[in-house]
Amino acid sequence: MSSPIHFRRTGLVVFSARLLSVATGLAFLLMLTRSLTPTDFGLWEFIVDLVAFSSYPAGLIAFWATRKIARGLKLGRTAIGVSLLLSAAGIAFFLVASVYLHSEVGSALSHFVIAAALVPLSYLSVATNAVVSGYRPEAAGYSLVASEIFKVVSAYALLVVLGMGVDGVIATMAVTYLVQSLVNTFMSRGALGPSVDLGEGRRWLVDSWVPALSSLAYTVNIADTFVASIVFAGTLVVGYYQAAFSIATIVTYSGYLATALYPMLLGGGSEGLPSVALDFTLLFGIPMAVGASVLARPLLFLLKPVYAEGQTALIILSFASLVYAVSGVVDYTLLGTERVDAGGGAAAGDYAKSNLTFVPIVNFVSSVAYLALIFLLLSRYSSAPLPVILELWASGQLVILFASVLVKARRAARGSALRLPRNLPLYTLASAVMGLFSYSLSRFISYTSRSLLLGAELVLVVASSGALYFLLMYALDSQFRSLVGRFIGRHK
Repeated sequence: MSSPIHFRRTGLVVFSARLLSVATGLAFLLMLTRSLTPTDFGLWEFIVDLVAFSSYPAGLIAFWATRKIARGLKLGRTAIGVSLLLSAAGIAFFLVASVYLHSEVGSALSHFVIAAALVPLSYLSVATNAVVSGYRPEAAGYSLVASEIFKVVSAYALLVVLGMGVDGVIATMAVTYLVQSLVNTFMSRGALGPSVDLGEGRRWLVDSWVPALSSLAYTVNIADTFVASIVFAGTLVVGYYQAAFSIATIVTYSGYLATALYPMLLGGGSEGLPSVALDFTLLFGIPMAVGASVLARPLLFLLKPVYAEGQTALIILSFASLVYAVSGVVDYTLLGTERVDAGGGAAAGDYAKSNLTFVPIVNFVSSVAYLALIFLLLSRYSSAPLPVILELWASGQLVILFASVLVKARRAARGSALRLPRNLPLYTLASAVMGLFSYSLSRFISYTSRSLLLGAELVLVVASSGALYFLLMYALDSQFRSLVGRFIGRHK
């Protein structure tokens, strides 16, 4: 049997861990941006995306592992073992690609050789995340906290104390992947099983065409880094864009409130859960997007004053991240309610008509469209001022994401209980009031090079604004008051 999963508790645990990771993540990001030049920062993003390309097959195993384990099968050891076997091909691909690409971005090959160690660790991380997602998704929150602590400590030692630059970042991420994988494995040990079932692993690979498009969509999507690096013959623009994107990504954490939705639907959970998940996501996601937009300039200034040029891009990316979080809920709904693979006797034609194919196709087409649009925009306006380039890049991402969600949501609304929350106008109104309050406070922020002082002022503004939002929600929304009452009652 699979581990019992509690929807709201799981969502709150993972979301809380993600919020904690905002502090550790910003600390890590500060060490990166203060220790690396924009060019080196862009180089690191180029390397990590190449690792993701090389780890593409890991997602093929992870897809089936989560679905099988969520339905009660103990196949964790199989997922981990098969993934590590596949990582050998990933390492080979990474090294060959590095030989050809390192000179294109003006980097020494040695950085890429060292980074090859991240490839098998990435496979291990993907596999253990898949196991814990199907068995005990809240444990992902615990492993995240542990890995974030080790990441910050390692980064301080390697970047600040030893000044190892890009190689220090690589070593830090190796420690992070390893710690997260070890904690995931320990927390999901009940789903590991007695041995590696190579027969089951072979079946996953035979049916890998089903999740292949899904994994390929993600891989194509992150190729924007390569496109920009080649268009501008370097990683400077990527570095500026990544600074804004790294902060905007915090908004996507609202999607982790729906972490339990997928395994619960796979296990036969109520089909009314998708609407609850969407409501939960927007309750937190809308104010997060508004807050990141209002505080865009001081947030980027905190990283490094030069990154403030990406202020408008961060505003656009904040709302793109909100759309991305909603997209995750829609994907969970369509994939979790699909039963074509539950009996084990489905033919290829059955899979082709199912949501297991529909969702990846939509995501893949949107990723290709995004990459093409970004290439055209960056090539056409390559001589434009840097802020304009960043804004065009961010706008392309928002437009394509929004179109993709509309297509998937239409199908989800027709086939399940996914509906827009009735409190959406209330969330928007409370977020707007909070945004005005944040803006008023932000005018008193002192733009100083002393990052601790600026960081303390930002924390005060964010905490005050968040408190105002939730006080408004508590005063105006009986459903929110009920949720808070249940949460407090369980923790007395």
